[in-house]
Amino acid sequence: MATGPGAADTAPRAANRYKTFLPCAVEQNGTPNRAHILNVSLTGAMIATPETMRPRDWISLQFQSVSYKAVVVWARDHRAGLRFSLPLPQSTLQKLIA
Repeated sequence: MATGPGAADTAPRAANRYKTFLPCAVEQNGTPNRAHILNVSLTGAMIATPETMRPRDWISLQFQSVSYKAVVVWARDHRAGLRFSLPLPQSTLQKLIA
């Protein structure tokens, strides 16, 4: 199974992704760090973070006073693709991309 940013070019997306640049917090192994959401969909996001992440790591992504659990699908060059454990509510996605 291919992973990484280029892998998405060969597989259909589960949901439309929307470009953004939103500050957020990422908690990994109990340690909070700052990051930015670079794109987001109902089912996942891509973030930029100075921290090292590995596929299959579980993290907590915090933005707009809400925390979402996600698993790292791929990680490379201080970026990571995440899949949310539960889809975002449509209303939350609309607020993020407005």
